[in-house]
Amino acid sequence: MSRYISIPPEYYPSIDTLPGELQWMAEVIEEHLPGKGVELVLIFAQLFGGSPVYMHKVDSLLRQIRDDAIRKQADAGVPQKKISVEFGICSRQIIRILKKPGSIEDRQLNLF
Repeated sequence: MSRYISIPPEYYPSIDTLPGELQWMAEVIEEHLPGKGVELVLIFAQLFGGSPVYMHKVDSLLRQIRDDAIRKQADAGVPQKKISVEFGICSRQIIRILKKPGSIEDRQLNLF
């Protein structure tokens, strides 16, 4: 297991001095979490540096979270048209989502 050493912010390097892919990763993180790019990349590099890391896409997880939110709104009586506008999908897709089995918790087997 890798070890993580907390580095005080005053010792963080600038993004442009980070080596290779770390610079690119820090820039992408900065776009979404301003002020966190270097910090998160330093943590990531310490924990996974030198190892081949493949990061799975989270599309299916995000879709399930979205679908659960749509179901909750529909259960609360929010009109389908309003839900479709909020989530940027057509009403027909809302109907398909509502016809599918429920949330992740609903579909998991209860072993106890």
